[in-house]
Amino acid sequence: MLRCNDLHYAYPDGRGISAIDLAIARPGLVALIGRNGSGKTTLLNVLSGRLAPSGGNLRLFGRLIDPAGDVAWKARLAYCPSDDLLIGMLTVRENYELIGWLRCGDKQAWRAIGHQIEAFGCGPYLGLPAAELSAGQLRRCMILSLLIGRAELVLLDEPGNDLDIEGIFLLRDLLAELARERLVLVSTHIIDVVRRLELRALFMEAGRLVYDGQLSGDGLAAGHQLEDLYRSLVWDKSAGPVAADRG
Repeated sequence: MLRCNDLHYAYPDGRGISAIDLAIARPGLVALIGRNGSGKTTLLNVLSGRLAPSGGNLRLFGRLIDPAGDVAWKARLAYCPSDDLLIGMLTVRENYELIGWLRCGDKQAWRAIGHQIEAFGCGPYLGLPAAELSAGQLRRCMILSLLIGRAELVLLDEPGNDLDIEGIFLLRDLLAELARERLVLVSTHIIDVVRRLELRALFMEAGRLVYDGQLSGDGLAAGHQLEDLYRSLVWDKSAGPVAADRG
């Protein structure tokens, strides 16, 4: 479904991602974990087509992606970025109609997720302009937009931002549900977002992937395996909180 070979992206100041080699062949949950500034957002922006890679190649759904070529593949992908996805002057319903039209040519496609809208507590927001929502309310509505059109590849960048504890619980349940039939790639620096979920973990540091492994079993259920791995492979090797404060 997704394959990267020696993928690079460089900003003018030299930061970015480099030498990304990654292959994901089937649906499931993949967590991209790293501190702020480690390159997670840049990688997701390249995978989603927001940024064109500086080097290497990217294959999605079995085809080589040419940023300057056909973009029909984007209809099979849904991306919830960390910044605003919804247009502030439009109501949430109007945003959902626009997303449905862009993703699958059906303005009413959002109605198929009515149950999830109510479960997430977003029903009362449908008639409100997105600009009037609180940060947490907006985040919930943005996350739900991923369900419109049944994309095969779902990307989420820091979806735990702005969510309260109930929102985190709802998000975890949604990630587990989506991962049964779709490839879900979620970036986070908050381990609670993916705690107790069976997943493939990718650790990112300084623009590179430094760990790639499947996590499951009692250690994962207790919530320790992921934290211990990250601490030993990334945190302890980079001077702990001093390095983290550099962003």
